[in-house]
Amino acid sequence: MSNVQFRISSALKTIIGKELITDDFIAMFELVKNAFDAHAKQVHITFTSPKTKDARIVIQDNGDGMDKEDIQGKWLFVAYSAKKRQRDYRDKIGGGRIFAGAKGIGRFSCDRLGDSLTIYTKKKGQTGAWHVLKVDWSMFEVDDEKEFQRIPAQYSTVDVVPYDSRHGTILEIGGLRSDDWDRQKLLRLRRSLERLVNPNQENDSQNFEIRLHCPDEEAEDNRIVALAKERQEEPQGWQLVNGPVKNFVFESLEFKTAQILVEVVSGGAEIRTCLTDRGRRVYDLLEKSPYSSELDGVRTILFALNQSAKNAFTRRMGMRVYDYGSVFLYKNGFRIHPFGDPGDDHLGIDHRHQQGYMRTLGTRDLTGRIEISGPNPAFQETSSRDGGLIDNKAFADLKSLIVDLALKRLETFVIDLARFGTERGELPNAETMSKSEVKQAIFGIIARLTRSKDVLNVEYDADFLNILENRSAESVSALLGNLRRIAAVQNSPALAKEVSKAEKQLYRLSKAKEQAEEGEAHERERAKNAETAARESQARAQEAEEAARHAAHIAEEARHREAQLDTQNVFLKSVLSKDFEHVLSLHHSIGQDALTIEQYVHNLLELLRNADAAPTAQMKVYLERISYRAKRISAITRFATQANHRAAQEELPGDLVEFIREYLLNIYRGLVLGPQNRPIPIHFHQPPKAAFSTTFAPISITIVLDNLISNARKAPHKVTQIDVSVVECTDDRLVISFCDNGVGIPRRHVPHLFEVGFSTTDGSGLGLHHVREVMTEMGGTVEATANHKEGAEFILAFSKR
Repeated sequence: MSNVQFRISSALKTIIGKELITDDFIAMFELVKNAFDAHAKQVHITFTSPKTKDARIVIQDNGDGMDKEDIQGKWLFVAYSAKKRQRDYRDKIGGGRIFAGAKGIGRFSCDRLGDSLTIYTKKKGQTGAWHVLKVDWSMFEVDDEKEFQRIPAQYSTVDVVPYDSRHGTILEIGGLRSDDWDRQKLLRLRRSLERLVNPNQENDSQNFEIRLHCPDEEAEDNRIVALAKERQEEPQGWQLVNGPVKNFVFESLEFKTAQILVEVVSGGAEIRTCLTDRGRRVYDLLEKSPYSSELDGVRTILFALNQSAKNAFTRRMGMRVYDYGSVFLYKNGFRIHPFGDPGDDHLGIDHRHQQGYMRTLGTRDLTGRIEISGPNPAFQETSSRDGGLIDNKAFADLKSLIVDLALKRLETFVIDLARFGTERGELPNAETMSKSEVKQAIFGIIARLTRSKDVLNVEYDADFLNILENRSAESVSALLGNLRRIAAVQNSPALAKEVSKAEKQLYRLSKAKEQAEEGEAHERERAKNAETAARESQARAQEAEEAARHAAHIAEEARHREAQLDTQNVFLKSVLSKDFEHVLSLHHSIGQDALTIEQYVHNLLELLRNADAAPTAQMKVYLERISYRAKRISAITRFATQANHRAAQEELPGDLVEFIREYLLNIYRGLVLGPQNRPIPIHFHQPPKAAFSTTFAPISITIVLDNLISNARKAPHKVTQIDVSVVECTDDRLVISFCDNGVGIPRRHVPHLFEVGFSTTDGSGLGLHHVREVMTEMGGTVEATANHKEGAEFILAFSKR
């Protein structure tokens, strides 16, 4: 028997290079992590002439560097990693760091970015020449039958390097494989790098800085800085390409939201859960861990986001929370991809949200992070750098910890709050809740939590038990029994004292309740006697009432016609609660679309009856417009059939001027019919470069425009033209004029135009009322011009949101 050996094809380079590392940003992250593992304090990423054929990426760090032996014995040794030799959490690299990588393939990220690589490197503390290594990756792609190890790399030394550095490693990547490194991609890279390092995690990450440079973008950066200075503002970091990358932690925004912290402590034997709301502790729970010790050091923090927090985030960060990401995962301070990316569901959060939409939170309602500290060999990244963690028992336990102990408990709190009047489908804004309401929600939560025999200790808001008068004696006694048991197990005199105080309060309340019940019995007896006397008086008064009723009937007939209108308006106003008002608005929009469909069906039938061969193009136009209106009705009914139709009207950032122009000129082109069923042209006028960037719900804008157009179409004197004009557009304010060429609005009607039920046509009297309500909800205004020279004019004013 003889021995045989494996041979390695040169194609291995492509497999573990640009095919394994499939994203430019992931490749950049791997090289930054290598700089961190080399104990660098700074890493500079420079893009030189990125839009030309001479484009280069230079990644320069001031870390430990390498000598010739390191290059040959480590860097050129494929899949070898000296980092794997670190076995214990205490065995850190210099400066208190734990290695961020240990696969030995991150160096092939250079192949993903470009087809050539030059390395300049010098060890820290050494004098003399720099070591230079040149690799032409394209040489590995010429012949797959050529063996990997037989393709040479060029080694040399130089006394001076073309960069300002005394030691460390400089990677110069040429022949860039991507030619789209424009400003937008560089800004996306900056945002991604902001999420790469978690400065809140213990791994010396606060002593590590990333700087991004692109000389071609300095002029635009300077323009943005100067513009911000004119406005007496600070330019936001996400607007600039050049400069240090600020590591972002969500807590720094100080949003007033509910948040939960869950961490595995005591060598993995115990779990601590801390829930806070508006910066105030709700409860702090310590319990036995049901998981293996492999989860020791795992820490997760989740934030529940209501619409107010989402809007504030967008204003601060220049992007929506969903586009920024949801729940990120960090190991030893560095992010593991793709956890947290929009659309990623490795943790199964959105999957369970689909099963119980109104009872759970999805990734659109959450942000936060998971932190894994120490080597933790059970949590290993897949070789594909965007594949997350290897799916094993430790990862299954991690998902259980996040969902069962963090997410479900956060859901219990925020959804319990929602029962106190917050609309379903939208997370409650805690600022609108009274202390009493929040305390009652806390009562129920702690009562459930303390039933478990695994609870070791619980702490809570100091005045929490003052809500006892609002609860039944049975539920209070059960909770106090649970708390007394925990106090005995933990030998906690402080908790036992609080329980005794609460029991005394409960006794006093019970006595007061008994006395009140006795007083109520006496009152009921007196009321019974008074009722008998009142019944006798009522019989005598009944005869007088009959005579008065006859006279009242005659007077009522005289006022009947006037009372009809008054009664209608009073009824509408009395029933128009906030939710019912939205249902009427959606119903009105459906009615308008249905009338439009009916009109086009009539036109289509006329076309078919009056022509031997109906024009195909004209039929197609009618059918497309009917289809569009039917889709609108379908979308609106989906809103109306949800428990919270407002939640479906998500606000989006965009140019409001462009949206209105596109909607009127494209969607409504030829759709509004006037006399003899002829289309009423809609003209849109705007100053050059007029733009108004803000956040808005498209359905709200379309409801306003639809109702104004419908109002013009139903005017007593037929309208033959509609003009929509931008009359004012600044950074903070947009004013739109909506004008038709009818006979205008009588001055006496102007004060009543937006009242419920008021109409000068055969309409419902809801359209203009809805316009005002929707504009008010958006923070804007609508006014009717009383003395407009020609036709009716409405002025819409929008403010920056």
